[in-house]
Formats: sequence, structure tokens, C-alpha cells
Amino acid sequence: MLMSEFAVSINNLTVAYNNKPVLWNINAHIPSGILLAVAGPNGAGKTTLIKSILELVKPVAGTIQIFGSPYAHQRNQIAYVPQRMSVDWQFPITVFDAVMMGRYGNIGWFKRPGDADIIAVHTALQHVGLTPYAQCHISELSGGQQQRIFLARALVQEASIYLLDEPFIGVDSVTENTTVLLLKKLRDQGKTIIVVHHDLQTIRKYFDWVLLLNVERIAYGTVEQVFTPETVTAAFGTAMQL
Repeated sequence: MLMSEFAVSINNLTVAYNNKPVLWNINAHIPSGILLAVAGPNGAGKTTLIKSILELVKPVAGTIQIFGSPYAHQRNQIAYVPQRMSVDWQFPITVFDAVMMGRYGNIGWFKRPGDADIIAVHTALQHVGLTPYAQCHISELSGGQQQRIFLARALVQEASIYLLDEPFIGVDSVTENTTVLLLKKLRDQGKTIIVVHHDLQTIRKYFDWVLLLNVERIAYGTVEQVFTPETVTAAFGTAMQL
């Protein structure tokens, strides 16, 4: 397989904060059309890995390529779903407008959305079960519903790669089930889904591939091949129940 045939190629990546390594010599070539969990203990570097892909942090060493090119050339191929607590939910904006923000990468910030953009937003809201809340202020929604706003915003970007940072923390079962079904549908359409995930009990049920981190890469590959009691114990430093 040629390098350009990978959705994301992480090569010898090292990232440090205050001269302390957070990620050390990470290698992972991520093919298209998979649902990948990034798992590991607190402080393992999971979120830093996502930020590195998005070039929000600068590596000490190593490179990351998106379909064989630098992120700057492929940024429109990536949709990012951040942690819900990273947003000011009192910001005066409706659910519809928050989702429409995902279209601005295509239409530009100073152009009015067209019919195709409006249809895309309504379709995304329908997919995540938020159609009745389209004109509500974002603060009026529950935590799970707010997480679904992020997911709808990512959907309207029509990206090839989706990065999600802990999307299931603090959400209700409806939101979790809706999210998993949508991610699997995107995967089946050939999209690449990379999810920072904390619940070891659902990795086998939700994901195809797994990257176990603890600053270094502990294991990477299909869930069936590498998600074992031995690799999980190595990642977390203690025996874990699977």
C-alpha cells in the first residue's frame, strides 16, 4: 500500500509540553474506511494526538500526512468534533445556526448560505434527531443533545476524515446510540473515523481498529488482533477487565 493510500499517516511523532514528552515516537498508518478508537489512561496523549493531526500543537519531531499531503493542503477533508465542555454554550446562537457553521469552510464566511447548504443542515439535524430544536438556543438543550449539535455540524462538512474527542462522556444512551449508528454509517461510506474513547467495555462493540497509547504506542491494529488483556494491561499499567 502506498503512503498516499492511507487517510492519515503518523510518522515518528514526538510531542512535548515544557520539555516533557506527551507522545513519543508514534507511528500509525490509518487506512480509509475504518472506525478507530484511540484509548489509554489519563495523560496518555490521546487528545494531543488529535490536536497534532489538526496542527494545533507543534511536534518536536515527526510528521503527519493526510492522504499523502500536509494538513494545510487537506484541511477541508477533516471534520472535528471537540469535547462538549470546550464550548461556551451561552453564546447567542440557535441550533440551526451552530450546525450551519460547518458549511462555512465551503461557502466562505461572508457569503449567504444557499439552498444546498440549508438542505444539508436540515438533513443533518434529522439524522441526529434534533429537527424539533432547530430554532432553539443551544443553551436550552441537554448535554447529550448539545453533543449531537457537534455531530450534525461535522456531518454537513461532508469530510473524508472525522476526528471526535471523547464524544460519549456525559451523554445519554439515545445520544450514544445515535452517534455510534451514524459513525458506522459514515465508515460504511468509506469515511475514516478516529475517536478518543474511554470505555474499554464498548471498544469491541463500536470499533474496527484500536490504537492503545500511553505516551508511546502500545498496540495498533484491528480490535480482533491487538485488543487483548495483555496489551490493555501494558497500556494502563494494571490488569483491566474487558
